Amino acid sequence: MMLSPPGNGCLRGSPQLLRPTDKAQHENMVSLVERMLALHKNHQSAKTPQEKESVQRQVEPSADGAIDKLVYELYGLTEEEIKIVES
Repeated sequence: MMLSPPGNGCLRGSPQLLRPTDKAQHENMVSLVERMLALHKNHQSAKTPQEKESVQRQVEPSADGAIDKLVYELYGLTEEEIKIVES
């Protein structure tokens, strides 16, 4: 299943945010993506298997799940639709 972004299809640049909640969601998404990128960078630079495992444990539950949740809210997915996407 492919999802297209709402609006003009452009995800880059300064978004035209209509509601205060849109701005808050956007800022939250940007923050989570930046955190995810930093964690992946830390994972790549980890020197030991223990360091890699520690970073990996931070990536999966925190930023990744939160980003998924925000995207589901953005598209207004139902629980049934979320199950389809995640399967």
